[in-house]
Amino acid sequence: MFGMVPFKRLGRKNIQEGIQKTFHFVLNQRDLCWQTQRSIEHVFFYHPNAEVYIHTNDIRPSDLEIFSEIDYNLIVKKMDPELKGYEDASLPFALLQNYGGTFVSKNTLIRKEIPENIEEGVIVGEDGAPTMAFFLKDSQLAKQYLESEVKSKPSWSFSVLSDVNTTKCVQEVEWTLDGLEEMLAVSLNPLAYASINTIMRDAECFKIIEEPCIFCDELHWDY
Repeated sequence: MFGMVPFKRLGRKNIQEGIQKTFHFVLNQRDLCWQTQRSIEHVFFYHPNAEVYIHTNDIRPSDLEIFSEIDYNLIVKKMDPELKGYEDASLPFALLQNYGGTFVSKNTLIRKEIPENIEEGVIVGEDGAPTMAFFLKDSQLAKQYLESEVKSKPSWSFSVLSDVNTTKCVQEVEWTLDGLEEMLAVSLNPLAYASINTIMRDAECFKIIEEPCIFCDELHWDY
């Protein structure tokens, strides 16, 4: 229900098997904004009993306590020293090789439950950085990606929108994204997504960003 904040974790009693249980974000203080919060919310909306790790150099648990206050399993974890030397494009592979699970970028919005047996792989953005990736712990395929020895795509995929299409998705009610209902996720252009002030209520991006919200409000809606 829009405009209401839940008192308890939504779906906490629905222990569903066969879906992903571990997710990872790599964030810093400068990333904390309503857009990034929505990306985290989407993970919990479809995976309410998952553990979501925020790997960071400077975020404190209190910065994201809105999730823990209603019992979501969000863990703020200091970035491992051995991971600090990796660039943005390679860090998720090293992180998932250490921990296993699903990496989600701050501008990627999960749209469905992600199966536990999803194929290992990654979807990259226009800048070459991962938008979402899944690898098992100690994955040899993750190691190959880390060493730039493989460029193959997994059987699953989703749309990675350009800056132009991200803007259209937010502002133009006539613009549509083909196949949206079947996509696991949608990744928006990082700069265009970060610059959003309001979203047209009937635009495609309202469905993508705002409909699967947990802490719903009308601050960023336009009519």
